[in-house]
Amino acid sequence: MTDRIFGLDVLRAMAICLVLVSHTFEFFVPNLSAESARFFGFWGVEIFFVLSGFLIGRILLKQFYGETGLGRKELKRFWIRRWFRTLPLYYLCLAIYLVTYFILGLEVGVSLGDLLPYVVFLQNSISPHPGFYAIAWSLSIEEWFYLCFPVGLMVSSLLAGRKQSAVWVLILSVVMVSLGLRLYLSTTYDLAWGPWYRKMIFWRLDSITMGVAAAALSLRGGSVFSDDGLLSVNRSRRSRRRVLTIVSIGAVAVLSGYFWKTYVTTGESNLFLDTIFFNLCSIALAGLLPVFYIWRQCTWPILGGIVTWLSKISYSLYLIHWLVLIVSVHVLELPYGWQYFLLIISVSMIIATMLYQFFEKPTTRLRERYS
Repeated sequence: MTDRIFGLDVLRAMAICLVLVSHTFEFFVPNLSAESARFFGFWGVEIFFVLSGFLIGRILLKQFYGETGLGRKELKRFWIRRWFRTLPLYYLCLAIYLVTYFILGLEVGVSLGDLLPYVVFLQNSISPHPGFYAIAWSLSIEEWFYLCFPVGLMVSSLLAGRKQSAVWVLILSVVMVSLGLRLYLSTTYDLAWGPWYRKMIFWRLDSITMGVAAAALSLRGGSVFSDDGLLSVNRSRRSRRRVLTIVSIGAVAVLSGYFWKTYVTTGESNLFLDTIFFNLCSIALAGLLPVFYIWRQCTWPILGGIVTWLSKISYSLYLIHWLVLIVSVHVLELPYGWQYFLLIISVSMIIATMLYQFFEKPTTRLRERYS
């Protein structure tokens, strides 16, 4: 038996594929602009953010709503389990990057002092993320969310009284703070959209919070995330879920079109892209969660196996593929061509599978012992 939900595996596999396409597509389509490639990566990471908020939100809120609540003991257990899942592989890959750069004589581009913030995920807290270990920017946002949100939940429960009120007060507070920061900076400074508005830690916590909002709704009885009860009730619920899915797909399409026309073709951003655009994207993606959440199994074993495998190795693949790309471009100097595109993808997946099987899985199991 397994507790995996196939629909969520589909989202995770879709997200990592979009990121891979974003970073390697120039090998398949020469002279592709950086903004064009970034279009795919943007949606891939946004899916990761919303999905992470949803999954972690359900874990936290189930504990928070339960009889024991979310005290210091529960908080410690949550952090231990979360950090055993994410930190060992992150630090291993950081070491692999450093050793590879040293052996191949590549320029790291940061001093030893600049590397220290990587240890505590602060490398993109007050200034843009350095070029070294570039894909780690999203991990910083997620790790600080895992640290801050549970504490905020405890504080909010003391102030708001009722648990459900506390949850929504905190969700709205995080959204308003992140949105407020982006609004202030957009109206005060002339900053680049990619490295500043998209990748700074405390300006992007609201994207993960939208996933938590979906998690809060999913735990309510009779929500569009469930398919239990009388047949007439299920029909009504399915109808609402169908409408929500259609509206969300339409919203993603409209936002994608606007993003492409406004930013991809010009490289310029505006107040809307700097601020509310991120929130609308997260809301649209969160609206797709119900239909994927109820998709429990795949009727095609081969396709289901591929999707589940991609989902399982997605974290390892996300961390290591950038190094494979750097070696391919700056050391091997591979030319453009679909065969090299496939080569880079294949090598990344092989290494990621080995990392998952021989390191990520064993270290993740340790959390059962220490939590």
